[in-house]
Amino acid sequence: MDEHVQSPALVEVISTRVVRDLTLDRSKFEQLYLEICSYLSKHVPQVYNAYDDPAEQQEPSQEINNLIFRPIVELYCGAAKLDFPEFFKRHNIPQLEASHRCNHVFANGEATYSCRGCAADPTCVLCASCFELSAHKKHKYMITTSSGTGYCDCGDPEAWKADPFCQQHEPKKSLPSHEAVASLLPEGTEQRWQMITECLLIYISNVLLSTSLPKPLVAQQSERGFQCVLFNDELHSYESVIYAVMSTLNCSLSVATLYVTRVDRIGRATIYCGDQADCNAIRDRVAGYSAEQSLRPLEVKTIESSFVAHQYFAQALLDWISGKLLYDCPLLLPTFCAVLMGYEGSCCRASKKCLAATLLTSDSFLWKTCRVSVQRLIMSTLLKEARSRKKFSVLFLKLYPELLDLYILDDYSLVVCSISMSVQVFTVKSIAMNLIKSHDALSHIFKALHSRCVEYHTDDGPLTFRREVGIHPVSFIGQCLKDVSYLLTNVPKKDQWDDLLRVKFVKGYRALTMFLKCMQDMEKSVRHIDVHIEWEPIIETAYNLAESSTSLLQLIHEWASSDAKVASLLLRQAACDVAFYLHKQSYRYRWIDFGCKRVSCIAYDSKVDEVSFFSPLQRMLAGFYLNIPLCEVPFNTWKTLFGVEMNPVELIQSALRVQVCCAETSCGMWRRNGRAAAYQEYAFRSFERRAEMYDRDILLLQIAATLMNTDHFVIQLISSFDLQDFLSHNYQETRSEEEGLQAHITERFLQLLIIVLGERWAIGVGNVTKRDILRRSALHVLFQGPATFSKLEQCVSQDRSDNSFEQIVSSIADFKPPTVCAGGTYSLKEEYLVEYNPFYWHYNKKQVAEADKFQTDFRKEKPTHIKACPPPVAPQFTQLFLPVLRILCCDSFLYLLATIFGRATENSQLVTETQLHRALFLVGMALNEESAQLSADPPPAEGVNFTERAGQVCKWKDLNLTQLLERIRVAKLSAMVRSLLDWTFRMLRSIEQRKDATLKGECSSTPVESSKLDLSSEEGESARKRQCRETALLKRQLAMAHIKQMQESFQTKNKLELEETIHLLEGLSYGTETRQVKEQEFAVSLGPKQSITLPFEDSNADCVLCQESDTVKTDGRLMVYAALIQDSSVYRNRRKKRSRDEDIWNYYYTPFSFNSAVHLSTCGHAMHWECWNAYFAGIAQQEQHQGFMWRSSITPTDPPEYLCPLCKRISNTVVPLLPAARELWHSSASKEEFSYKKWQETIVSVINPLSHWADEVVDVRMLRIPWLKKKTLSPGEIMLRIVRPIEEQERSARADGSSATSNDSENSQTVSEGDASDYFSTGELLDERTSSEWKSHSAYKSYYKPGLQLTNDYKTAIAAFVDSVYAMGYIRTSPCSYYVLQTTYQALAYTIRCVESELELENKALFGAFSRSCLTAFPRCVAYLGAAFGQHYLRFTLLQQLKPFLPSRLFEKATKMVPGQPGIPCVLQIDLFTSYVLMTFMMTALSSEESFEAVLPVGGPCEHHLLRLVLSALFLQIFCSSTDDGPPAMDAALAGSADESAFERLRTPLSEWLKLNGPLPMESAPLRHVILREAVRKFLRMVALFQYSLTLIPPPEALKDPSIKDDFPLVCRYLGLPNTLSELVDFLDMDAIKSWCSLHKVRSLMHDRELPRFPIVHPERLINLPLKYDDALAAWASCKCPSLGTVDSATGSVCLVCGKVICTQPYCCKKALGHRLVSNCFFHSLNCSSAIYLYLRISTCQIQVSAPGCRVCLVSAPYVDDHGETDEGLTRSNPLFFNKTMYEHIQLKWMTHSMPEFVVKHTEIGENGLILL
Repeated sequence: MDEHVQSPALVEVISTRVVRDLTLDRSKFEQLYLEICSYLSKHVPQVYNAYDDPAEQQEPSQEINNLIFRPIVELYCGAAKLDFPEFFKRHNIPQLEASHRCNHVFANGEATYSCRGCAADPTCVLCASCFELSAHKKHKYMITTSSGTGYCDCGDPEAWKADPFCQQHEPKKSLPSHEAVASLLPEGTEQRWQMITECLLIYISNVLLSTSLPKPLVAQQSERGFQCVLFNDELHSYESVIYAVMSTLNCSLSVATLYVTRVDRIGRATIYCGDQADCNAIRDRVAGYSAEQSLRPLEVKTIESSFVAHQYFAQALLDWISGKLLYDCPLLLPTFCAVLMGYEGSCCRASKKCLAATLLTSDSFLWKTCRVSVQRLIMSTLLKEARSRKKFSVLFLKLYPELLDLYILDDYSLVVCSISMSVQVFTVKSIAMNLIKSHDALSHIFKALHSRCVEYHTDDGPLTFRREVGIHPVSFIGQCLKDVSYLLTNVPKKDQWDDLLRVKFVKGYRALTMFLKCMQDMEKSVRHIDVHIEWEPIIETAYNLAESSTSLLQLIHEWASSDAKVASLLLRQAACDVAFYLHKQSYRYRWIDFGCKRVSCIAYDSKVDEVSFFSPLQRMLAGFYLNIPLCEVPFNTWKTLFGVEMNPVELIQSALRVQVCCAETSCGMWRRNGRAAAYQEYAFRSFERRAEMYDRDILLLQIAATLMNTDHFVIQLISSFDLQDFLSHNYQETRSEEEGLQAHITERFLQLLIIVLGERWAIGVGNVTKRDILRRSALHVLFQGPATFSKLEQCVSQDRSDNSFEQIVSSIADFKPPTVCAGGTYSLKEEYLVEYNPFYWHYNKKQVAEADKFQTDFRKEKPTHIKACPPPVAPQFTQLFLPVLRILCCDSFLYLLATIFGRATENSQLVTETQLHRALFLVGMALNEESAQLSADPPPAEGVNFTERAGQVCKWKDLNLTQLLERIRVAKLSAMVRSLLDWTFRMLRSIEQRKDATLKGECSSTPVESSKLDLSSEEGESARKRQCRETALLKRQLAMAHIKQMQESFQTKNKLELEETIHLLEGLSYGTETRQVKEQEFAVSLGPKQSITLPFEDSNADCVLCQESDTVKTDGRLMVYAALIQDSSVYRNRRKKRSRDEDIWNYYYTPFSFNSAVHLSTCGHAMHWECWNAYFAGIAQQEQHQGFMWRSSITPTDPPEYLCPLCKRISNTVVPLLPAARELWHSSASKEEFSYKKWQETIVSVINPLSHWADEVVDVRMLRIPWLKKKTLSPGEIMLRIVRPIEEQERSARADGSSATSNDSENSQTVSEGDASDYFSTGELLDERTSSEWKSHSAYKSYYKPGLQLTNDYKTAIAAFVDSVYAMGYIRTSPCSYYVLQTTYQALAYTIRCVESELELENKALFGAFSRSCLTAFPRCVAYLGAAFGQHYLRFTLLQQLKPFLPSRLFEKATKMVPGQPGIPCVLQIDLFTSYVLMTFMMTALSSEESFEAVLPVGGPCEHHLLRLVLSALFLQIFCSSTDDGPPAMDAALAGSADESAFERLRTPLSEWLKLNGPLPMESAPLRHVILREAVRKFLRMVALFQYSLTLIPPPEALKDPSIKDDFPLVCRYLGLPNTLSELVDFLDMDAIKSWCSLHKVRSLMHDRELPRFPIVHPERLINLPLKYDDALAAWASCKCPSLGTVDSATGSVCLVCGKVICTQPYCCKKALGHRLVSNCFFHSLNCSSAIYLYLRISTCQIQVSAPGCRVCLVSAPYVDDHGETDEGLTRSNPLFFNKTMYEHIQLKWMTHSMPEFVVKHTEIGENGLILL
């Protein structure tokens, strides 16, 4: 760095060697360029020095700024140590007016905003800062995330219909303009700026576009270093490139992942630095390895290090110019624009291309991020000024064919290709108009497209896409069509059209026609009948192409309809194109006889004649036909033109054949054509394509109906469906399979007639508006059932910038607010039921079924005219389409109806109910038309006379229509069809009566009610059946009443026996067992006043696997509960750092900060031990067999996870079921009083004997469970090393007994790799050696139950359970955890704390509604640990637990706690409830002289005295606690003046004993006496749950009542304590408190303000989220990847536990954990939220939830829009607002440890579930 500082400045070098006063002229340009290159050649390689290890390469931001960027600024300013502000100040240049254009270039994932009503098009967006300061914030706006391209349009008047400026960019008249300031610059400054700018841009161009280092940049150096650079190709997978790099470089997985991440994100990366030979060797090895794994090798190059340095600097220079330089000096903007475009006198004007063109067409030379940098430079310069933007648009259009070629050859995604800038250029209205009018943009682009489609089609044939082509044809064709759509986005007004624009637009359409001719008749096919097709055709490409062209074709029609002359010209052009196409076709004609008509029709046979779903020429003609009323030529002239130019029958052939193909496909006739046939029908009618495919075909048929003879049209339709014989009156039924197919095709034919006659909701076809069309579409979505607003939007074609759709939905539906499980929905208002059309043309099969089911159920109790679902009244046809109604009265149509109704009267198999339904629907449509005409004033000139014509023509064997309807048999018809038949008959009679009344001169404006429909002889049969059903129902009711009476009689006679049976059944449930209290009094569970109970009988449990019931006892069959153990950090205090002192003793004691702990839960379903082993072995074997599956299992067996066989709840261990103590301590023979003082003396007396016990502990695992991948000691070695070996002593008389126990253990079952029997026998030997060491104190024998012995099965199960608990704690702490069993005791205390907190969180009573299975099984299992592992272990642990509570002088002989880890906490630092639980169990070891027996705590005086001691420590903790966490909301009414007095009584001595300079910490808290009472209450509630689990003494009923808010006195009485706070203070051990206050550690903590946590410990809630998702994006979007150093908003996620923003890319930020790499999310969670984490994915608005076992699922974030819906991925772009209910649901899952079940549920059912490795 010293030589860098001493080197001369660049400006001094230029002024010395080029020109002294820096007044440059053009003659000095070359010399200036060489001097700049010389300076850069010296410093750039130094700044970008190649590291020996490329993984350590970092961006030299500070160094590059000092050595290069600052000198360049000095060069611009013309003096050393001068920047732009000082330069302007020195030359008295005023402040420049801020630019009116923002042009902020968006980063990937950055939030963008658009106004629905004000934006010129959807591409016009604002950045977050401009949006916040704009008027659009109060409008209806959209929010989405950028893909990394584009810029802010704030300040562009063409981008906004109103309010184009935000407050920041609004023009200010007080500041001078850009031109005025530029005129004040010193002479020669502009020319100097131009030359310097040109030098920099030429340097960038030369470096980036050269294959080797340019000569001016070659420095004189002795050594030439080289780098092996790997390039991205977007073809190889991430994993394949990682393994290629690992195998060739022999590097670690983390280093290889870092290299490949750089390649993926940047586009290239250096993977090796060295000499040229080594780099070439690495290059060949990487390329060779990748070539073996794929068809194309990876691109690897050996590049000189200095050249790599200059290339990276060139990119950095681009970013600095666009991101820094132009913002510091806006006056440079015109200079850069001029240089890029090639100003007059520029050195670049001699070349063929300007610098902008050169950079724009250099994609093949640039890597990914460098391309983005070039685009940013152009957007920051050329697109920011109106003049330069116009010039650049012309240049871009000129280069378009070349850019298209580059895109076709490139394998990068579109966003990093230069052609993607078309959206920035073509969407500007003035530029688009200029390019279309002056530069023929439409023809230019279409010709470029057509010329590049040559290889995909022959001269006259359609486009054909081969299988090996891939997706690129659709990509570049779709891009061209999209670019033309951008040009046509802004439809001109009538006054904006001129002759030049008309000529250019028509010329552009003719160029488009060349491409449409290539699409005509794509994917032709015929129906295979004998052999199945051999190869599936590639038809998806063609349909994707049709989808891409839909928006363009719609824009063409909008432009055509905006000007009469253009409409006329395009209609003529389209007619000529179609006529030319039809003249080349050859159709087969045949004569068809149908009824009394004989016409010539075009024959169609799907087995012979080809059909194509692609006929864009005819469809374009159909769209232009709607513009005839706009044209100045009379309609008759057009009709004559069509009659001369083309035959309407031929015009509709393509559309008709497609309809026939769909009908045949639906009945399986095209099944031999493979999957393509079914896909064609789906794609043809899909929402994305139907507007320009299906809808246009229907329009074509309607046009033909107006141009043709009506009978000819109908018979042509019948002929195309090949139904002329089947629908004839003379057809003879044969009952063949073909008849069934024809019957189905007849149904589809009738539906086509319904659609042609009834679908008039199109502008130009019916008298409707756009609002009417949207309203009807929304109605038919709601007819399927309640729908969300997003579903309504998806199913309705509408412009999202139009806000009227929301008003339409609100007018026709009622909104139902969202719930936790579902979003807000809209339900249809009943008054709109009459508008339901069962044959709505846009329904698919699924939607038809859904609508039919919902409407049938909904209308079940409605009147007949509603239940029938009659045809809704349709709008009138426009004058152009009125001839379509002639179909309703033509002979062929009426003959067709007569055939169907006639067959229905004869119960023929040829007619189906669906045919009859559709025929009745057609009759109803005709009756609606005639009824409307009768009500019209004046009546129409050409009307529908259906009733009269039907009476004359619609006959079947001399029966007219009315008679046919009367004779239809209705017995087997559905309710809807029967109702429709009834409605049709009534409507027919009504119209006939109205017509008769009109003829007689009577006034009848309303339909006349006809008599009820005679249902012929079937009615009587139906009535009889109905009567039989009613009779059967009555008999059934009488029988049920008799049975009920007999049951009540039996219960009365056997009342006593039933009560005994019920009592017996209640005792069978293990989870609800309680003791019976002898006397009916307030139950007390603890202490001398403990309630006297009856002896406890053994309970029963049922195995859910084998269904057998067994008694739970120590000598019976072992039963277990399915349980889930998980690491929890719900109570972790994340606002305080962990102290160093805490790290010393946290393995023995639970710190008050609760860093993390083990939580256990169970569903309470019991299994036999051997049944569970077999069940789990089956799961493991099944998973092993399915290991090759791509999707991981729901329940991986490592660790051992499984689903409960009954409830399918996730579990990972089992808890043994053990019997409770048969009798409590009251049944003991001892009656002597055991006072608190005596208890203290006995505790002190046992400390000295305990001190002789081992103070050496080891790092052990209790058993070698197969799923725990850790090398462990043998079971015998474990037990021998638990305690310190003592001097050998003679064996006692128990040797024989231990040998017998050892022999018995040989037959025990184990789950370990070794034999667990060795463990038990070794333990017994240890018992021999140590039994003489310990003598039980006589006082304890009276207050504990005599010991129980366990079988080896029980010991094995307990050991396995303890080991699984320790395995979770082992992960939590460190690889060198000391105690095994202590983790289990702490887990029990933590679980009880969680149960109490969950009950309070859910506002439940303490002993209210919750599962007691875990609360009884877990503590009892822990109580039996002494029998499984030895009482000596408990006694040793008790010694450690007593140290914080008793004077240290008592432990002088046992000062050593753990080798190498001294330190004892004080009572202020530990969790007292955990200590109380541990010591309760440990103290049982003082009463036993046996080493292996179970001594159960039974709530005697010892536990009561222990509670007094711990309670005294609790009061000290409360008074010394920190108030930083703040008191929660409390009710002051729960505490009285007595409580405040109690607080004061205790405060005075504590202040004196602690000798503080100021008040106690708790004195400053508000409601301090309330806090004291609440903290004690929380502690005693946990103790009450704990004591209940041990004693099973039933709590008082008051503690089961959730309405009782203050349970403090009740809990105190249940525990045998004084029931007021004042009395409780008198109960405390003040001597102990005084001794603790005198300790140095306590006073030191108080002096240093290292205070305990706030005494009322609640679960840590998740972070507070912003009320608007906009604010969340603004706050957390700027996520910097720590591995790459780049800012990418799309990769960031927020930890909902701590609020930290984490990079969540799958590869770049992986961390090494042991021998594997884990995701950044998982690594962060280890120190934050344990194995369960929740991350808010910012860019997709989703929450990523994990559970143990590497299981992850995605759920919706708690943000909803105005319609109550979430928006994953921000696809709908609606503003989102915080939903408290949804977040509280997630909070509850988090705080109640329900996340594993939640994740497994989502993963199992596939709702966004995924498995991450």
